[in-house]
Amino acid sequence: MASLYELDKEIIGLHDALERWASEHEGDITDFPYADYEELLKYEKEQKLLSIACWIKNLNSDAAAIKAEEDNLKKRRQSLENKAESLENLIKLHYSKDEDKLQNSRAVLSYRESTNVVIDDESKLDEKYFKIERKPKLTEIKKDIDSLSGIAHIQKNWDLNIK
Repeated sequence: MASLYELDKEIIGLHDALERWASEHEGDITDFPYADYEELLKYEKEQKLLSIACWIKNLNSDAAAIKAEEDNLKKRRQSLENKAESLENLIKLHYSKDEDKLQNSRAVLSYRESTNVVIDDESKLDEKYFKIERKPKLTEIKKDIDSLSGIAHIQKNWDLNIK
């Protein structure tokens, strides 16, 4: 079975042969000996392309099923994390930082000091304490594209639809 590249090459070769035939027979191509073969090649190419499209649909279906399973696993993970946090809060409620360290062969309970910054009034902070992310506003640029020649342009894309 020929590949798509080989089929395209054979179809192009047949077109060249057809042009030579037409020039040798004063434009008459009714008796061209390979006319049926060209249709067969085109049919085989169409079948290959449609088969690839079906394969793509199957891959997308598998990917969607995996994503659904990921979502389920994420929900389970979040549930377990929430349960662990709830139990940790239960320990914090009944075990204070002033108590002695608790431990056995399976777990150790203790407190350690840590720090974090809490902003009380963000409006009074100097600009040097802020991160500023520059990102082009593509919708605004698209509206003003005519005045931005040499700076930005519209690129047309052709997206393949497979249903």
